[in-house]
Amino acid sequence: MKNRLIICAFFFIFSALSADIMEDAKKYQDAENWAEGYEDLRVRVPLLPDDSFKASMYTELSWITMEYADLREKQRASKGELFVLFEEAMEYGKKAVALGNPKGHFWYAANLGRWAETKGIFKALSRSEEMRDSLIKSLEALPDYYNSWNLMAKLYDALYLGRTSLKFGNRVFAVSYNRKALSVAKSVPDCGMLEDQMKILYQRNWSAEKRLEEKAAMKSGWESPVLVDKMAYFEYSVDFTKAEYWTNGKILSSLSDRDEAREAGLYLKKYLEELKSTKGSLLPSQQERYDRVVGMLKDWKFI
Repeated sequence: MKNRLIICAFFFIFSALSADIMEDAKKYQDAENWAEGYEDLRVRVPLLPDDSFKASMYTELSWITMEYADLREKQRASKGELFVLFEEAMEYGKKAVALGNPKGHFWYAANLGRWAETKGIFKALSRSEEMRDSLIKSLEALPDYYNSWNLMAKLYDALYLGRTSLKFGNRVFAVSYNRKALSVAKSVPDCGMLEDQMKILYQRNWSAEKRLEEKAAMKSGWESPVLVDKMAYFEYSVDFTKAEYWTNGKILSSLSDRDEAREAGLYLKKYLEELKSTKGSLLPSQQERYDRVVGMLKDWKFI
């Protein structure tokens, strides 16, 4: 009886602690309070007794640490400090994986990308395949993990330089990977992915006719049995006789790449303006995104 009471008491305390730390992490994320979240959770997460729950919280801590590093970059922190923070966030991703959570592969890759970007173009190139391998591992375990598809899109696009590519860069694949990410995203709209869609489509710059021609030619690639190779042709599976929520009622077959980029930008602009009207103000990242989107729309002569 005594042992049963001890077990029940332990379970009650663990449940309460788990609920508290999850609630605190969400509050830090929702308020974009990265500094306080980093200082708090980096102490508390390693002390959690349950490995499965600890693995999940390590992914949250990796995210918060990366955001804190980005904040410190805006505050003109030294590169040395940024490297330490990104490396710490990478370690949290690895710890999540070691404890059985495959999302840790994504957070390792995301922070590796930011670490390499801070180091410079040559270091970024040298670690790009490691980054892709980590994303593939996350997707092999979680085929609909939208964050990994979105980061895969950004990676392939970043390595594409017009007529030449670095490593495996491919803007056509980037469009398909990002369409896949948008198709399985949990939040609608996903403002980050839509902003990426704007930029990638504007740069690809296919006419409405070429989109349909190239889409038809993707059939053989779409039949690949390898998940990541198949999704490089995801655009083949998209129904172009319908509109997407960001195309403002216009069907995809009627749009060029730049038409769709414009519609996505106008959708985002309106959405963020309405959000600001409802809430009174935008979070820092939302205001930064709004400014970028409006800036692109103006630069591209869409407004």
